[in-house]
Amino acid sequence: MSLWQASTPLRTHNRAMASFLDTTRRRGHASTRIADRVVAGFHLPTLWNTPPRETEATYRQRLRRLRERHQPGMQHLCLFSIDSAARAPGIAPWALYPWPARYRAEVICDYLLVAWYMSLDQIAAEFRRRGQPAQIRLRSDQGPLDKDVEVLLLPDSSPSLFGITHRLILHGHALQQLIFEGIDTSCFVDAHLEALHRPNRSTMEHSFMVFSNERANWR
Repeated sequence: MSLWQASTPLRTHNRAMASFLDTTRRRGHASTRIADRVVAGFHLPTLWNTPPRETEATYRQRLRRLRERHQPGMQHLCLFSIDSAARAPGIAPWALYPWPARYRAEVICDYLLVAWYMSLDQIAAEFRRRGQPAQIRLRSDQGPLDKDVEVLLLPDSSPSLFGITHRLILHGHALQQLIFEGIDTSCFVDAHLEALHRPNRSTMEHSFMVFSNERANWR
């Protein structure tokens, strides 16, 4: 896949994510809300060597309540860190993330497992708040988020020559980048609104987005 650069500055939740991973590592497992997403983490070495603070059933119930409270009755995306390099080859490698080195190593080795839950409806609503129609194309029974599946359709409602209308389709790899890389949703929306009004928008549908200040964020 090719790359396209947005002029939008990159904003992420990776600092909050690093704090969450620290909590997960100390407790063995944890779940919390980070901005508009719910995150669950499991640190296997801690779970192997210390008595559990709560049963698996209790933890799952608490996680379900957390998701229902912040993402009620919506279509969700769920992504897992395990085997992510195979399922989402276009995302930044874990070794580049601005986390402590031990966390990066443990995520790479699947000793530290992370699950992200995010509402697709909320992402679409963020486009609509900017005046951009957004249609969900992903079926609720689609299963795992494949990088090539169509997820959101953004029709360009601006006037065009000769009555030709344009659109931008966001595929699974764009949403994988949003969630795995911890990109702020408003930043993600700004960049794709910029793409929608570029003349070569059709080539961007299968390209990975690069922000204007990537170098500063991946140190």
